[in-house]
Parts: sequence; structure tokens; C-alpha cells
Amino acid sequence: MKTNMNLRSAREFRAKGLLEAARFVLENLLNQSDRKWECKEGVIYNELGLLNYYMGNYRQAADCFASAVEHATTRDSWVLYNVNLAIAYRHLSEYDTCYRILNRLKQECTDEVRSITKGLLFANLSTIQGLNGFYADAITSILESFRLFGESGVHGNDVGLHNNLGIAYLELGQYGKAELHLKKSLELSGRKDLPVLSDIGRLYLMMGKITESIEYTKRALDLVWSSIINYEKEEIARLCHLLANITIRCGEVELAVRLNEKAQVMFGQLGMWRQWQDIEAEMNLWHENPPSWSDSSGLNGISLQEVHRFLLCLDALHSQELIHKKFARLLDLRAHYVRLMANELELSDRERNDLVLASRFADYGLTALETEVVMEPGRSEQAFEKYKLHPTLSVQMSQTLGLSDDVIRVIEDHHERFDGSGYPHRKVAYDIHHLARILAVVDAYCTGIILEDKRHDIVWNEIIHESGKRFDPRVVETFIRMHDIS
Repeated sequence: MKTNMNLRSAREFRAKGLLEAARFVLENLLNQSDRKWECKEGVIYNELGLLNYYMGNYRQAADCFASAVEHATTRDSWVLYNVNLAIAYRHLSEYDTCYRILNRLKQECTDEVRSITKGLLFANLSTIQGLNGFYADAITSILESFRLFGESGVHGNDVGLHNNLGIAYLELGQYGKAELHLKKSLELSGRKDLPVLSDIGRLYLMMGKITESIEYTKRALDLVWSSIINYEKEEIARLCHLLANITIRCGEVELAVRLNEKAQVMFGQLGMWRQWQDIEAEMNLWHENPPSWSDSSGLNGISLQEVHRFLLCLDALHSQELIHKKFARLLDLRAHYVRLMANELELSDRERNDLVLASRFADYGLTALETEVVMEPGRSEQAFEKYKLHPTLSVQMSQTLGLSDDVIRVIEDHHERFDGSGYPHRKVAYDIHHLARILAVVDAYCTGIILEDKRHDIVWNEIIHESGKRFDPRVVETFIRMHDIS
């Protein structure tokens, strides 16, 4: 009974996006000495795998899913856990392992396996087939996935399936079918999906319809800030590549090369080496035979300044990730939790985006400091004095990114303390920007979890203890309320 209650709590935390609280519950469950949870071991490990997957910890996710497979109690759960394991391997760029698992499952599915589980299997098989260049096979798998999800009355995957189908037809040169499915995907997504807009832009570019390509690329650029907030590397890499192909046709050779190099960096980080090699071959071709611009309207509404700003922001994000191997994870978790707090506080869209942007760039100034100072600011008084400079440095360095005045103020104030003992200006209480007071709580929580390797409950209690001193009591109350699943 207690095991089921804990599992339910963990799932409720995960559903609310409270990933660290969910992980704490599950790990506590596994550490119980009475081992009453053994009959649910596969379910627990699968839940832990999902949490690690959502956190971007793909190696840990793979280990958890492998344990779930070992403890599966039904054929359906065994297939589901194996599909999840294959997905984790795909994100680890172990494409051959992923393909072998999914291809084996396709042969071993029986009537005991639910249609929805089979649909998930074929959807993910199509993705790895596409990544390996087997586009005809990918189309067959996508159509089978549509059929199986349809049997289950499930349509939540239709946007992705139509998009993948469009990409497969695009790669096969069947542009009419590609356009049909990409437009359908865009319609189902509410017409605000960056990957779909980018893929339609690429489709029209390959069809020689430059004006239409620019139109959809402009719409994709309008969503750039939300993309940087969520920071899906593959989506951004594909947009960089599309922009490179448009700007080269406008005679902006240096800018096009920079965009393609940025795309290569991100594809390389993701282990997507075929895409990396395709861009390398493309740039060699440009060197030998530069594309000619076929439309006198130039970029037709796309601002070169906006493209340059986009690149500067990517440079800033990447430079922070290089501070330490844990830093990319810190930035992602911090952006995730400030979004949750913004929703809990019912902030406006503008305030939410300002808060998330500030969380992404608040530590830009740390890139100007030594790694030892960043990771251990308390090692000496001199080190801490250097560390205290980083909000001011972040403000100065972020001025070039074109961020709003409010975002800059949040960055400047995010280490001020409610009792006036913070830095750099020792502001007190409500003199501190209201979004900075939210970021302060989230930053303390995420730093404790990621950089200091503390458990959720330890950091939670530290935040409560500092309410009214380091933190705004009302923000702490919101943080507590957000975790209430009673």
C-alpha cells in the first residue's frame, strides 16, 4: 500500500515537472530496508529512467531502463521498457544499439502487447531509420505507428509523426507529399512549432521557392527566443543550417559560414555526425561553386541584425556550458524551475520569458573568472570577492545581446538578499526586482542539487530556513505550495 502511494506521489511530482522531488521519493523507496517494493521494481526503475531522461541524464536513464527491463512482469511492460531504453541510447548517439533493440522488438511483439505500446515502438523505429538515412523504411514505420495509435484512440503524437513523414518525403525528393505532411503538422501544432517552420523553410529552399522559404524562416526566427529559452540543440542547429543556406544566397558568405559552423558544433555535441558531415560537404561545395541569389528582394524582411544577435546569444550560452561539465545541466534545470514558478505565480508571458532569459544569462559573467573561483567561491575570502563581481560582469557582457532592461535588472539583482546582505548593491526586500527574488530561490535550489550534489529534502529545508533572511518569504511560500500534491 505504502509503495503504491509513493509511486503515485512520484508520478504526480513528475506530471507537475517537479523532477527532483519525484526522484527523491523514488530513491527513498529503493533504499527502504523492508523491500516491500520488490513487486514494483520494474515500474520504479522505469519511473527513475523517465526522470533522468527528462533531466537530460541519458546514461543514467539507460541504466534505469535496463534495470526496468530485467524486472518487467508482463510482455507489454517488457516491450515498453525496452523502447524507452532504445530512446535513451539514441540520445547517447548509440544509433546502432538503438536500432538493434527496436528492430528486435518489432519481430518479438505478440498479441499481449498493447497497440499504444506498439505505436510507440514504430514511431521511435522510424526516427532512428531516418537518422540512418533509411527514409523509405521510416515512412513504412510511421504509417504503421499512425495505424496503431489510431486503434488506441491516441493522437498526441500526430504532430511529430506528420513532421517526420514530411522530412522523409523531403529527403526522398517527393516534395508534394513532404509539403502536405509538413503543413498538416504545422496546422496541428497551432502554427507555432519551430522545427516544423524550419523544415518547411528548407523544403521551399530545395524547391527553389526562395520567397516562400524566407517567409517561413522569418516565422521561425520570430520564435527564436522561446527556442533559446527551451534550448533544444537539434532544433537550433537545424535553424542555423537553414539560415546559413538563405544568407549565402544573399551574398553574406561570412555570416553563412558562421551559422553552419554553429550548427556543426551543436550536431557534434549531439553525436549527429552524418548531419555534421553533410554540412562540411556543403561548405566545401560553397567554396568551389558559391550559390547565386535568385531573388532581388534580398532577405525580404529578415533582419541581419537579428541573425547576428541570435548568434551572439548562442555564443553566450555555449561559453557558460564550458565553465564546467555540470553547468549545462544547471542552466537547463534553472530555466525549467523558473518556468514552473512563473506558472504558479501566473506571471504574464512577457514576465515569464524575461525570467527564463535572465536564468539563462545570469551567470554569463562567470565565464570571465577562473573555474576554481566559480566552483568553489568559498575557498578563500579573495576567491569570494572575485565571485561577487559576476552579476556586474554578466550585466556588462549581456549588453551586447540586446536583452530588455528588465532582463538586465533581474540579472543584476539575482544575488541580492531580502535582508540586505547580498551583492552587488546590498538592496533590501522589495527594492530587489520581483523576478530576481524568484530567480534567487530557484538558483539556490538548482545549485544545491547540481553543483553541490545535495538531496532535494536538504536543499528544501535550507530554503525554508532562509525565508525572510536570504529569500522573499512570499516566494518561498509559492515554492512550497508548488510542491503540494495533497
